[in-house]
Amino acid sequence: RFPESFHQALQSLLLSIMPHITIRYEEILKEARCVNFSLACFIKVRPRAVVFK
Repeated sequence: RFPESFHQALQSLLLSIMPHITIRYEEILKEARCVNFSLACFIKVRPRAVVFK
């Protein structure tokens, strides 16, 4: 559905966001949970073949 370059850009975005969520989880709990939930909703609408790559 999307070009490979789009998937690569999303993968690099996710890889750069995840450490910030896990590191800041105890410092800013509410914001970290919100970002984590939003990220989960976003991943949910992506094709499964891409998510489980």
